[in-house]
Amino acid sequence: RSAGVARARAHARSPAAMPAAAPRDASTPPASSYMDNGVRLPSLVVFDLDNCCWTPEMYELCAGSPFRYVDSENTCECSGGRRGRGETVRLLGNVAEIWGCLRNKAGLPLGAYAGDAAGKFADAVIDPERTRICIASCCDEPAWARELLGMFRVVELQTNGGGAPAKAYGETMAEAAAISQIRYGNKREHHREIQRASGGVDFRDMIFFDDNGGHIRDVGGMGVTAVGGVYG
Repeated sequence: RSAGVARARAHARSPAAMPAAAPRDASTPPASSYMDNGVRLPSLVVFDLDNCCWTPEMYELCAGSPFRYVDSENTCECSGGRRGRGETVRLLGNVAEIWGCLRNKAGLPLGAYAGDAAGKFADAVIDPERTRICIASCCDEPAWARELLGMFRVVELQTNGGGAPAKAYGETMAEAAAISQIRYGNKREHHREIQRASGGVDFRDMIFFDDNGGHIRDVGGMGVTAVGGVYG
């Protein structure tokens, strides 16, 4: 895996890579951000994967694919023989809940998901048709990442007969993501491809989360709101 480590440490600079995943629906995308209850909401929320949405990073796995989904814990275990025994990929922090909030199938305000932490944004309602989840990843094993996205589930709030909303596992992360760029290359190019696939959403109407400071500087220089130092 030494070659994989070297590629990951260099942030996979080679642009030659695997083809990007096709967007779920890019035919009539939102052209700009929108307002709800006085809060400006982004059109695209873009996530890195390794060390931002899950851990460990793909290059750190000894065996990798195939993975086995553990529904009781929403985790994925490597099932590739002895070398992968005991290796588990987990979502970080509240990633599953955050994705469920962005998908907002229940049509609830942010306060229902985040409580007091929502602060002045508590009454804003995310419209999942106008705020879409995207992925920009240059992880070392794109095929493994896609396999995991098809297994991990987001946490949704469901309303039952007017009672308090209850948490439940819903769609997979692959189903939740509208546009995915998972391949070797620079994150600036990832965002250019995301922009093209979205039908031309302005970079100023995107927000990007990544744990790598270099990626944050690169993408932030394009006009995207780039948030670094995240770990779940």
